[in-house]
Amino acid sequence: MNIDPDNNDKLTRTHETVTNDASNARRFMALMGYSMLALSPLITFALLWRGYSMERSIPPSPNDGGIFVWFMQYYAWETFSVFSVLFMALVGLKLLGAAGKATAKAIPPEDRELLEPLVRDA
Repeated sequence: MNIDPDNNDKLTRTHETVTNDASNARRFMALMGYSMLALSPLITFALLWRGYSMERSIPPSPNDGGIFVWFMQYYAWETFSVFSVLFMALVGLKLLGAAGKATAKAIPPEDRELLEPLVRDA
């Protein structure tokens, strides 16, 4: 990047643009993380509601097709819902963690003046 010594405005505008983009990305990641965490209990509620509202008979015992086929035939919705809830909760937590770790400055400028003498003098 070419920096014009007479025009410091160009560097400032570029820095502000990058800072704003990073801030918007953090907000988006946090919003998506909160959304995924909010959807997890909704899917759990839908699973419980479906389980309690349906009258089910006892499924027949597995035949020669195998246990997995039998299980997926009778419990596919519940299996899918449980994996969806776990996936959404984990991804939501990861997004929130990434949004928190992506802060622009580790030490705020107002605290830097207090910490510099302590670090320098050990």
